[in-house]
Amino acid sequence: MKKLLLCAGILTLTVLAVLGINARHANAVEPAVQENRFVCFGAGALGGGTSGSSLSGTGYDRLKNAVKMYGQTAMEMQREWGTPWEVVLAQMQKESNVGTAGIAVGGATNNWLGITGKGDAGSWTSSSGRAWAVYSSVDASIRDWAGPRILRNGIYDAAFAYLNPSSYDLPSFLKVMISHYAPNSDGNNETAYVQDVLSFINGPIKEAREEMSWPSSAELATQENIPIGGRHPLGTPVGGAGGGGGGTVDFSGCNIVSGVMGNIAETARLLARQRGESAAPDNPTEAYKQKFQELGQWTGVVGGSWCGGYLGFGASCDRFVVTVLYAAGVVTKDEAVHMLTIAAQRTYFDNHPDKWQKVGVFRSESDLQPGDVLSASGSHVMIYVGNGEVAGASCTTSTAPSRNGKTGRITPIFFVGGPYDIYRYKG
Repeated sequence: MKKLLLCAGILTLTVLAVLGINARHANAVEPAVQENRFVCFGAGALGGGTSGSSLSGTGYDRLKNAVKMYGQTAMEMQREWGTPWEVVLAQMQKESNVGTAGIAVGGATNNWLGITGKGDAGSWTSSSGRAWAVYSSVDASIRDWAGPRILRNGIYDAAFAYLNPSSYDLPSFLKVMISHYAPNSDGNNETAYVQDVLSFINGPIKEAREEMSWPSSAELATQENIPIGGRHPLGTPVGGAGGGGGGTVDFSGCNIVSGVMGNIAETARLLARQRGESAAPDNPTEAYKQKFQELGQWTGVVGGSWCGGYLGFGASCDRFVVTVLYAAGVVTKDEAVHMLTIAAQRTYFDNHPDKWQKVGVFRSESDLQPGDVLSASGSHVMIYVGNGEVAGASCTTSTAPSRNGKTGRITPIFFVGGPYDIYRYKG
């Protein structure tokens, strides 16, 4: 999580009184909820949160009931995509107190897993301006989260490698998964998070599945010989199912984070390295590398002429921006390959007023909306991602945290040259 956004006004005092996400007591009162890329947690939930099972009484029974109601759907997803079914139920507790807190009661109906963008029943926009998926059923949200939209979008493939049916290692899976899903670098406590999830799995979830005579995730994988990745091995095309596209293989017609066309800010956050991470030419995110390859701009050679340019990785601000726009589905591949410079991008924006609005010249952050392209003719271009941050790449050799780095990084807003025009996608 970067700077945490308070979902002010979303919850009534009555709802606040029952928030128990990652708290010491099931009925602990949380003052507000916070949004991150995928989820909505109780305030303070991850910044050094508790490590033992926090559930008792009503909260414990509520999770058990959820297991009995939605366990079969989660097991179907394990067979199809390899996602451990118990983890799905544990995440419901972590992210929405199984549907009784956060965005799930704020307006994102049946979204118990904190999924951004659009669901099969539309979307709901929180007070912070972020769109959250609305679903026709909880089962539909499970299919999105456990499938190619979130867990099988390619970001977590290294975690799935621990799920061989002959040596199923759920703690290691969680450790790697959480390092991407809720990393320490975002102000979270990965160790506490993993301990919480395991405590839910080994407590109320285990009790419920034993009452139903259901196997654990490991037992299901062994009994049915479910390979890593289920019916869709890692590294194979996974786009389309479950309402979202795959992260490392097939983004066709969808945004790689939310599965929704036009979500530029969220796409930029996923393609860029996070604050403090290395953004060297040989260290792109897998999502950025894959989309850059699709544009024919990657040869595997680091370095080369003009800031890496064509010979190395996409080590320039203009190439990062156009890759994000392409990955978000707001420009076609044919358009993108003709937008590899700042000048070409500005010409494209100006020539497509039906899709892009030139809002004006940047003066303060209040002028911006997440997804806005900040473009200074001949000097720099980047994408505003909200919360005082931008995503971009830079030819500079500087490794300072305040600079984007050669393969793209999230940083506080900074400026090179100027003035900066604001271009906004109209959809």
